[in-house]
Amino acid sequence: MWQTLVYIPEKLGEIPLFGFGLLAAIWLLFSLALLTLQIRRDGWSADVAGTLVTLVVLGALICFVLPNVMVEIPDARAAERGPVRGLPIRGYGTMLLAAVAAALVLAMRRARQRGLDPSMIINLAFWLILPGILGARLFHVIEYWPVHYGPVLQREGFMAAMAAAMNISAGGLVVYGSLIGGMLGGMVFIAKNRLPLRATLDVIAPSLALGLALGRVGCFLNGCCFGGLCDLPWAVQFPPESPAYQHQLEQGELYIAGIKLGQDVASPHRLPVIQSVRAGSPAEKAGLRPGVHVTTINGRAVTEGNAEAEHHVLAFGCPGCSSGSCSANKTGLPDSVRSGVQLLLQAVSQAARNGVPVEIVLGTREGHVFHWTDPTPLPPRGEPVHPTQLYSALNALILLGVLLAFEPFQKHEGEVFALLLTLYPISRFTIEIIRDDEPGAYCGLTISQVVSLVLLLAAVAMWCYLRWWGRPTARTNSIALQQAQ
Repeated sequence: MWQTLVYIPEKLGEIPLFGFGLLAAIWLLFSLALLTLQIRRDGWSADVAGTLVTLVVLGALICFVLPNVMVEIPDARAAERGPVRGLPIRGYGTMLLAAVAAALVLAMRRARQRGLDPSMIINLAFWLILPGILGARLFHVIEYWPVHYGPVLQREGFMAAMAAAMNISAGGLVVYGSLIGGMLGGMVFIAKNRLPLRATLDVIAPSLALGLALGRVGCFLNGCCFGGLCDLPWAVQFPPESPAYQHQLEQGELYIAGIKLGQDVASPHRLPVIQSVRAGSPAEKAGLRPGVHVTTINGRAVTEGNAEAEHHVLAFGCPGCSSGSCSANKTGLPDSVRSGVQLLLQAVSQAARNGVPVEIVLGTREGHVFHWTDPTPLPPRGEPVHPTQLYSALNALILLGVLLAFEPFQKHEGEVFALLLTLYPISRFTIEIIRDDEPGAYCGLTISQVVSLVLLLAAVAMWCYLRWWGRPTARTNSIALQQAQ
C-alpha cells in the first residue's frame, strides 16, 4: 500500500504554484494556444465548445479546488513559518490518470489501423471519462451510503456529507458505475457524430481492459477493494490507515488490547466470549484465557450504549474514523459482540487521545475481574488477506490479451465488445466471492455480482443480435468475396 506517492509544495521559492499562481498562468497560456489552433483548423464548432468547457473546468480546479485540498507535509517544517503545506499526489489518482492515458493511446492506435479518425477518439474520450468517473463515484456513494456517507450526514450535516462523497482521491470508484456512465456518455457522442457504433465499441473494448488493469493497481496502492482472510504465501497485510485494516478492526478480526471477541451461540444472553488471547500480551499475563464470557468492559455492560460507544470511538479517532469512513455500527457482528468491540475501541481511542497506555477492566460471567494495561493495544498490521486488487489487474491483462487474440477471427462488428461483456462479468463475479469489502445484501450476492448477472444476460442478447442481424467485418466480406471468385 502506498496511498501518497509524493507531496508538491505549495510554493516554488516564493512563487505560489496553486490558486492564482504559476500553474494558473501555464493553464491560461496552454488554453489560449489550444483554442487558437482548433479554431484556425475547424472554425467554431461543438468540439471547440466542448474543449472550452473542459479547459474552464480544469482552470476552476487549479484556481479554487487545489488550494483547498493541500495538507501539511509530514516531517517538513520551514525554519520561520512552521509546517509546510503541499498537494498530496495519491497513488490511486496517479494510476487512474495512467489508466486513462494508456487506454487513450491504445484506442487511437487501433482507430488509425481501422481507418477511423484518431482525433475523433480524443473527443470521444472526453465523453467517456467524465461521465465514467461520475458514474463510478455515484455507484459507490449509493452502494455505501448507509455505511460511510449517511452517518456523516447525520453527524456533521449536508455539506460534510457532500464533501466526503466528492473525495475521490481517497478511493471509491466502482468499475460498473464507470462502465455505465462512460457508455451513456459515449453513446451520446457516437450518435451525435454518426460514428459506426459496433466498430467503435470494438476499437475501445481492449482499452477498457487495459485501463482496468492499471486502475486496479491504484486500488492496491490505496488499500481498497481488498480480499478476505487467507494464509497463502502471497497474502498481504495492510497498515492501520487502510480500509482493509479498518474493516478487520470493526469486524473484531484484529486483537484489540490483546483479545478477540466472538459469539457464544449457547449463551442464553448471547454474551461475547473471548475467542483468542494474543500470546505474550498483557491480557494473557493478567490471566485471561479463551472461553471466558464478557459482561462488562471498563464498567460498561457489553449490551448497553452502542450508540454512545460508537460516538466516543468516532470522536476520539479510531483508525479511519477521522475520515468519516468508520462503519462500526454496520458490521455483521451480533449486537453484544459489536458492543464489546466498540467499548474496547472507545478505551483505545481515549487512551490514544490522552497519550497514555490503554487500561482495561474486564468483568466476566464466571465472576472474575481482569485488569491490565497495554501500551500497544492495536497490531501494527492487519491480518493477511487475498490481494484481490492484483487478481483483478492480472485478470484484466489476460482479458486484454484474449480480446486482441480473438479479433482476427471475429465475423461481425461488435463481437470484440460482446466478448468483453461476456468474460468480464464472469471473472468479476468469481473474484467477488473472495472479496471482503462489501456485504452480500441481495440473497447473499453483492451488488457487483447482481450487476454481473445482468450484464451477462445483456451479452447473451448482444451475441444473438450479432449472429442474426450483425454486420460482417471488412475482413469477413473480403474472405467471402475471394471464395465467391
